Amino acid sequence: MVVAWAGSVLGPLFIISEIGNYDEWPFYIGIGLTIAAIVSICHGFKAIRRGVYSDFVVYSIVPLLLPVLSIVLLVVSSDA
Repeated sequence: MVVAWAGSVLGPLFIISEIGNYDEWPFYIGIGLTIAAIVSICHGFKAIRRGVYSDFVVYSIVPLLLPVLSIVLLVVSSDA
């Protein structure tokens, strides 16, 4: 679970930092972390269909909100 949470933030950062340089390891780590986050989000939507709301929050909502909250925190802290 922590891998999916970290992957939702770090995966895109690793991918963006290595754009155009596809033979370096951070690009592939970023792809793997992003895939882990996407799989987690899919499991969360499966859990909501079964009626397990806690799993939905942990598997889907948290990985979707972490990148958004990270960007907001970055913007707010850079303006101060």
